[in-house]
Amino acid sequence: MPQEVLALRSAEDCHRLGALLDARPVIALWATVNVRSSVDVMLFFRNMLREKGYQTILLLRHAGVERFRKLCPQEYFGLVRQLDNAALLRHCPFINLLFTDDLCCGDKPAGFAGKVCLFPHNLSTAVPSGERYWADYAVAPTPEAAAFPFWRYPNSVKIMKNHTYTVIPAGYPKFDLLADARARFGPGPHRRISFYPFWLPVESDKAEERVLLWREAIKSTLRAFPDWNFVLRPFPTNRENPLLLSIREEFAAEPGFIWDVGDENITYIASADFMITDYSSVWKNFVYTALRPAIRLCPAEKGCDNGVTHEGLAYLAHSGAMVVDAVRHALRHTVVWEETIRRQRDADICHFGASCAYLCGHINDMLKDNPVPDWIVLNKGDTPYDRPVDWLRLLAEPFGEWKANDPPWLMPWSRDLIGADGRVALLFVRSCLLSWGRYYRFPAKENLRVQIEMALSAASPEWMCGLLLHMRDRHSDCAALFVWLAEVLSRSRPGSPELVRALDKALTLPLDIVLAGMAARLLRTAAKRSQAACVFLDDALARSEEVLPERFYVLAFCLRLENGRVREASALLDLWGKLCSCCEKGVAYFLCRGILEAAVQGNMPAFFISEGPLAIHVDDVPVSFQNTRQAHVCLKSALGLLRHRVREDPALNVECALLHGMSGQWASALLTVRKIADLDRSGRRKILALAEIMRANGENERSREVLRCLRGLHAKD
Repeated sequence: MPQEVLALRSAEDCHRLGALLDARPVIALWATVNVRSSVDVMLFFRNMLREKGYQTILLLRHAGVERFRKLCPQEYFGLVRQLDNAALLRHCPFINLLFTDDLCCGDKPAGFAGKVCLFPHNLSTAVPSGERYWADYAVAPTPEAAAFPFWRYPNSVKIMKNHTYTVIPAGYPKFDLLADARARFGPGPHRRISFYPFWLPVESDKAEERVLLWREAIKSTLRAFPDWNFVLRPFPTNRENPLLLSIREEFAAEPGFIWDVGDENITYIASADFMITDYSSVWKNFVYTALRPAIRLCPAEKGCDNGVTHEGLAYLAHSGAMVVDAVRHALRHTVVWEETIRRQRDADICHFGASCAYLCGHINDMLKDNPVPDWIVLNKGDTPYDRPVDWLRLLAEPFGEWKANDPPWLMPWSRDLIGADGRVALLFVRSCLLSWGRYYRFPAKENLRVQIEMALSAASPEWMCGLLLHMRDRHSDCAALFVWLAEVLSRSRPGSPELVRALDKALTLPLDIVLAGMAARLLRTAAKRSQAACVFLDDALARSEEVLPERFYVLAFCLRLENGRVREASALLDLWGKLCSCCEKGVAYFLCRGILEAAVQGNMPAFFISEGPLAIHVDDVPVSFQNTRQAHVCLKSALGLLRHRVREDPALNVECALLHGMSGQWASALLTVRKIADLDRSGRRKILALAEIMRANGENERSREVLRCLRGLHAKD
């Protein structure tokens, strides 16, 4: 029987792995398949390293384990482990050099003693960039390094092992697999077109328009080239979308149509004559591998010429007919395209098809920090940022000017280095609000929201109110300022006239979805205008082009239910379920499903205000219950999900214990508390809440036992 992949879940697991190793340097490769698969690349690289005699460990995130089993069904090699928690790397001092990418290890693994080398996850990845500045080494497709403001980052954040950031122009490791596959399939012709669409708008009308364009392109191509294959490979997050599934059903009977949702995307890149995509960077992988142009299919802009054009190494098409014209034009000019693309590839990509071999030849140079002449060594500088004055200088300018795509995590960094400082918190909030409009993506706005919440806990409410009231007179068009002013006033001066004025002013300004969600909650909780909040949030959700976090759907669901709109609440829950169809539904979804069932039966819990004795926060939305029986009705589905997931993620024991207690399952709650190995501040608050629930329901002995467990965990820290 093939060996099962064991998981690293504790320090003891790491120590047992270390005991299997000898004194030679250890090279670790950490891979995932989410969102892009790196398992194939790391296995290819591992084989080369083992041939060279290096001691190698393969680490896999949970999503990559199944892919590994398919690729290596007879794997007996013992140094393979599942690793989902980067914090456990601190218990792996035996690893000298870790190869991974920022989709697998997005942040610096704190306490790790080895060096880290990051692979690029696509050809467009800047080196260094705002996500990759902390590494010791970074593999780059081209012999270039982007300018990066290392001086703005604390040493504790930017320095992994070395005080330098070394760019290794080794090429793009994925090309090793693609070049190898192309050599096996041959240059063609293969009579195959691969279509890899990436982006599907959330708005239903725009999504339908986009899918209509895709359907037209498929139909036109199959009609024009009846003896060719047409491969449709949707992006992973879109594969269960009903619009995409309707395409599969429509063309399933076509002999040349192939619906591909397999684990690897190499086959239909390396064996295609042409590739169609929209905004995905995968087209560059195809072009440089096949030496054929790509076709970028996007909706036409106003005033756009209907003729086929090309931009760089790709044709631009806006209809099915234009796709067909592009293919025919490319077939007539195959030799010209091949020569053009080869020249461009030689200029752009280092060591095409031999990236892993190049890295294998320089492992010792990386272990000894001996850069070769073609490597680019950048000095990260010495910026400890261990004094409040350093942070005050840094925050004097809006940080939107120096980190364009995603805000830096300045509040947690400063808190770790200098503790909670009110002056830094105030200046951070000011800089954050002035930077708010510079960020457009939802994750960036969410990042700002989380960090402002941290800042609010670091400064006194009087200081924070004073700052925001002062800014109000100077920045009358800043929507974020007025929403956050209303938020702060709701906590420190509830019912004050300033709160109502700030909220009314905010509602006259254009609000992004994050601010709209906050404003809707404030309308209900602070202004007691539940119906207005419901209408406002419904409108904001309808205008959003993002798939949002669960708390938005929880809030909208509760508002609809509170206003007696049970059918609409049920419809929202159905929509939420469809949006989650390509991934696991969360605890909040099943809790809302339970609440809906209770509402239909006339046993609806209270919302927002702690009217009942049992209260829980569901993605920042407070929900309270009148008694344990009512809670059990609503929580049983969520509890079932938690009990299943806790086997893979022991941190969920905290939530599981609290829900057991709220449901009146006292023995199960205490048993779950005893399984908890570690607690953060939020977890401690939840366990304290559990102890209070037990005490209020006459379970005094179990309540005292929970508190003893909590003290034991605190002493262990």
